[in-house]
Amino acid sequence: MSRKFALMILSILTIGAFFTSSVSAVNLLIEDFNAVAGTAITTANWSAHSGAGTNPLVTSAPGLTLAGYPSSGVGNAVTMATSGEDANRVFAAQSSGSVYAAFMVTVSEASVDPAGGYFFHLGPDPVGTTFRGRVFAKKDASNNVAFGISKAATAVADIAYTPFTFALNTTYLIVVKYTIVDGATNDTVSMFVSTTVPATEPGSPTAVATDIATQSDISPGTVSIRQGAAATSPTVRVDGIRVGTDWESVTQAVAAADAPVDFDGDGKTDWGVARAAGGGGTQLAWVWNI
Repeated sequence: MSRKFALMILSILTIGAFFTSSVSAVNLLIEDFNAVAGTAITTANWSAHSGAGTNPLVTSAPGLTLAGYPSSGVGNAVTMATSGEDANRVFAAQSSGSVYAAFMVTVSEASVDPAGGYFFHLGPDPVGTTFRGRVFAKKDASNNVAFGISKAATAVADIAYTPFTFALNTTYLIVVKYTIVDGATNDTVSMFVSTTVPATEPGSPTAVATDIATQSDISPGTVSIRQGAAATSPTVRVDGIRVGTDWESVTQAVAAADAPVDFDGDGKTDWGVARAAGGGGTQLAWVWNI
């Protein structure tokens, strides 16, 4: 075997392994609310499943920003107050593994009610009323904010809240992780809250839902934003919703293609072509100038 041919084979194996690794993350949905400010989101890929037309959800400027998050500063946001329309958007339902749902959020007001109010959740497709991975917010008497997570419950005893260590009018990254586990009422839910964007999934979530055994499981296929009761719901702005199958798929931007390189060292540019094949993995075809 010639040295040049050996180098080509090595290049194929190395790049193929890298490419397979990089495409293992699957992005299921990106919502940057790119419609002009004032656009009803039900005219832009979302469907109302409760309170349709009442205090309708519309895009508002400007969008939220968070350094390092791929949806930072892209498009607009949605402002959610209290008592009104709730809407969902569909993505490809998942029946195994984990579903990660990330978004930026700023809380401008919240209730001091011990249970707070939830404003974001996952669900099956169609969403129905089987809400899973509910995200809550509340504040204390000093206007410090706590975020909560439950698999489905809304009673204060069943919501896992963070300490009151967060602030009003500050943008946070929240990532909800829904993990599908074999058996009934086994799926787990956890939540990460941060002012930065970790490159890899942190070793410990910020909060873990405790109401697992009492709540049925789903195949996640929708993401929803909610305006709840006036007495308990927070006033929030949400932006940059990203749903995927691992941490990187929702927190990292897709890498730009590298410039053409000379794999075999002959002084000529060698071009690579990659094609994704559904269900059977990724097929690679590399063309050398030899």
